[in-house]
Amino acid sequence: MRVLGVDWGGARIGIAVGESEFGIASPRQLITATGTLAKDAVLIKDQMVKEKATLAVVGVPYHETNDRQARVCLQFVERLRELNVEVVTVDESLTSAQSNQDMIDQGMKAAERRQKVDSESAVRILLRFFNEHGG
Repeated sequence: MRVLGVDWGGARIGIAVGESEFGIASPRQLITATGTLAKDAVLIKDQMVKEKATLAVVGVPYHETNDRQARVCLQFVERLRELNVEVVTVDESLTSAQSNQDMIDQGMKAAERRQKVDSESAVRILLRFFNEHGG
């Protein structure tokens, strides 16, 4: 099954595409958030059609101290469901920090990391989903 990983943020939305049969995922270019959850949900649905994905996996920071961010992510998930998008969530805690550290270790400059960290986080979100669901 082709799956779209989503690292939603108020400014940027990281995207990755994965194949559950193989447990692999690849980053895509990030999407600039529109400022409204409903419009962002439409962007994700459009991206799913483009990528021929049948499931969206959205990262939610369940175990971080910022409860507001988790609530907003869950509201975003509801906007996707209102568009008849099949969605599951996984805990995204520390995916951005881990992705950023990996890119630092690879010698990437700060500006390049800012452009890639969200989509790299979306890759980690998909890999967590595959690990949790035997993908």
